[in-house]
Formats: sequence, C-alpha cells, structure tokens
Amino acid sequence: MIRTIRKCPHCGTRTTTIGEAKKEIGSPFAICPFCKKNIILSNVREWNTMSKLKKFWFLIAPTTSTFMGLFTLFIIIGIIPCIYIPENLMFLNSIIIFFAAFIIFGGFAILKYKSQNIQDAIYLSNMRLGDPKYCELLKKCGFKIYKVKTNKK
Repeated sequence: MIRTIRKCPHCGTRTTTIGEAKKEIGSPFAICPFCKKNIILSNVREWNTMSKLKKFWFLIAPTTSTFMGLFTLFIIIGIIPCIYIPENLMFLNSIIIFFAAFIIFGGFAILKYKSQNIQDAIYLSNMRLGDPKYCELLKKCGFKIYKVKTNKK
C-alpha cells in the first residue's frame, strides 16, 4: 500500500490517502474538505492536456514492471540458444528477443487503451474540454491543451 499525503495550499491542512497513487484521467480540480477552496490534484489530468508521449507513458506505465519481467525472461531464454548458435546469428537472435518483448509491451498498451473504462474517461475528458470556460481555467492554471478530438458515443 502506498500512502499519499496532500497539503492544501490555502489552509495547509494535510489529507492522507492510503492506496495506490496512480495517474488518472479526469478533472484535476478538487475542493479542499476543510476550507472549501479549489486545489489542483497532481495525479489527475485531462486527456488532452497530455502530449502524445505522456499519453503513451500513461498507457504503458503500469505495465513497465511486467515488460521488464518479460524482457528478462526473453533474455534468459535467448541466452541459452546463443551458447549453441554461431556468432554471426547471435546479433539476429538478440534483435528478435528485443522485438518480441517490445511487441508484447505495445500489446499491453493497446489493450489498456481499448478498455472501456479508459475510453469512457477519455470521452468525459473531451466533453469537459468542449466547454470554453473550463479550457480557460485549465490554461490559467498552467495546463497546455492539445488538439481536442471530439468523440461521438
């Protein structure tokens, strides 16, 4: 379990959350339960306030440990045949191992992107970003808004 401590910038009250501190898609604005003023949550972002690279990282970050485990497994499996493979084929074997792990890693990202809860979160994020006042508030708070893709549900 991870313990997350947030401090309200207005009243200084600390709130503690026990659980997983993961990145989420949603409105980064929340209301402090004590002083009732707006605060910005650092782990919550609207979908179109992330660059393409950050979107990709958002999708693959939870699977990085899985990827590293699979990559290590492929390396171990790949080393055993290398003992019996001539030197000129060892490089080819290494390339095949790397791409196999990369394809599995990319597959996890695609599966996560295609999941219904992520699609719903992206749809709601795009709906919120359809409001010009909300976009202006995000810009005032320092968020860069990338091109908004309108999804029809």
